[in-house]
Amino acid sequence: PELREVAMTTAELLRKEGREEGMEKGLEQGREEGRQEGREEGREEGRNEGMEKGMEQGREEVARNMIKRNEPISKIQEYTGLSESEIRMLTS
Repeated sequence: PELREVAMTTAELLRKEGREEGMEKGLEQGREEGRQEGREEGREEGRNEGMEKGMEQGREEVARNMIKRNEPISKIQEYTGLSESEIRMLTS
């Protein structure tokens, strides 16, 4: 092969290696960004679920206290937002 052909082949190989290396680095960076985003979304979802569960427990506690005071179910529903069946489950 002529010197020019060897030089072109070498240049093509270097470009190919550079592209492959760039793609590998890009993929790894993308994966890391995806993992970070997933962790952030997981934390946010966990906080939201925890707050929701805490609020539900608070409503149930208010309902139990009202049940102990023999408050009418309609009043307990109004104050807590719980359904009649949810309130009745708390009494058993």
